[in-house]
Amino acid sequence: MSLTNPLEARLLLGNELRRLRRAAGLTMHQVAEHLDCSDSRISRLENGKLTGAVLKPVELRRLAVLFGVTDETAVDDLLRLLSESETTAWWAPYEDVMPSGLDSVLGMQTAAHRERAPETLLVHSLLQTADYTRALLEGSGFHSPAAVERLVALRGRRPEVLHKPENPLNLEVVLDEAALRRPVGSPKIMREQLRAIIATVQALSNVTVLVLPFASGAHAGLSGAFSLFDIGDQPTVAYVDSPAGNLLLHGEREVRQLADAYQRIRRRALGQQESLRFIDQVAKET
Repeated sequence: MSLTNPLEARLLLGNELRRLRRAAGLTMHQVAEHLDCSDSRISRLENGKLTGAVLKPVELRRLAVLFGVTDETAVDDLLRLLSESETTAWWAPYEDVMPSGLDSVLGMQTAAHRERAPETLLVHSLLQTADYTRALLEGSGFHSPAAVERLVALRGRRPEVLHKPENPLNLEVVLDEAALRRPVGSPKIMREQLRAIIATVQALSNVTVLVLPFASGAHAGLSGAFSLFDIGDQPTVAYVDSPAGNLLLHGEREVRQLADAYQRIRRRALGQQESLRFIDQVAKET
C-alpha cells in the first residue's frame, strides 16, 4: 500500500518500532544508547512527531537487528514506511503562511478514517465557507491580506478528505449554539455558512453535526477545543488546540479522558434532524 500522507507513514512506523522494542524487552533509553541519541528523539520517533528525515536507513537497519527482526520482508516494510514518511505533503505550498501546529491537524485529517470534535466558539474548519474563513482570518488581525487569501485557498482544499472516493473521513462535530450565533463577517455570510452546514450534512452520509443548545448549560467542551482521530487499527490520537500551543496527545490516559469528555458532550446534544432544524432556525433569525 502506498501512502500519500507522510504523517500517516510516521505514525505507522513509530507504532511498529514501539511494538518491536517492547517485544524485545528494551527501554527507550536502551534504544537511544544504541543509536547514540537522546531519549526524547526515540520518544518522538515512536509517537510520529519527528519530521523530515526521521531516521537514516542505516539506523533503521540497526534497530531491526537490535529488535531481532531477521525477516528481510519485514525490514523492507519498515524501510518503505521510512521512505514514505519523508514525502512532500499536499499542504507544503502553504507552509510559509500556516500557523504552528496546523500541519499536524492536516496530516491527521488526511490519514484518519474518523474525527470527533466538540466546537464551542467557531464552525469546524472542514465545514467553513470561504467567506466565513476570510472574515475569521481578517478579524484576527494576524495575517496580511495576501496571507489571508492563501489560507482561504488552503481551507478550500481541506474538505477534500470528506469526498475521497475510498475511505473518506467520517466527521462528527458537536457545535455549541455559540458557534452558530457568534457573528463572523456580515449577517449574509453567517446565513450562508449555516445553510452550507445543513447542505453538507444532507449531501454526505459521512458527516454528522449535532447542536448543543445554550439550555444544556456548562459542559466539558468549555475547557478548550480538541479533536479525536482514529487511523486504521492504531490507538486514538487527540489533538488539543490552545493559545499556548497545539499538542498531539498519544498517552492512553490523556486520550481516554478526552474521549470520555466527548461522549459526555455528545449525550447532551440534540439529535441529527433536530440539530438541522435548529441550525435552520438560527439562519432565519440571523
